[in-house]
Amino acid sequence: MNNRINYISKMEAEKIKKDALKNKAVFFAEIEGNEIKTEEDYVQAMANAFCFPQELPGKKLDWCNDYICDLMWIKQKNIILLIRNYDLMLIDHLEVKNNAIADFEEIILPWWEGEIIGHMVDGVPRRFLVYIETISC
Repeated sequence: MNNRINYISKMEAEKIKKDALKNKAVFFAEIEGNEIKTEEDYVQAMANAFCFPQELPGKKLDWCNDYICDLMWIKQKNIILLIRNYDLMLIDHLEVKNNAIADFEEIILPWWEGEIIGHMVDGVPRRFLVYIETISC
């Protein structure tokens, strides 16, 4: 399945978004990095982008990751997360920013790649791609 993080340019981000929105088999989530200043902002942006079915008990990465590793309310088997303006996200909280990306690499993407099998009732793998729009691409 090859779930992964891809670093892309602004032009590539526009194409990915356009293509994803045309594909009914894809759940498309987008967050705007320049609006995310704190861990709480990041968690709220993710909650909004993924339409979390209820309010999180706390605005912390751990709670957010739990929901991202559930997603049973999303019917599509393919998920795309686009993080716009990543270079501007969490500028004053680089540890949180690094932890958020590490959580995708170490927890979320492997979970959806196949670890879900046998750990969640009716759990099936999903294709999950993260696109990070960065100036350096």
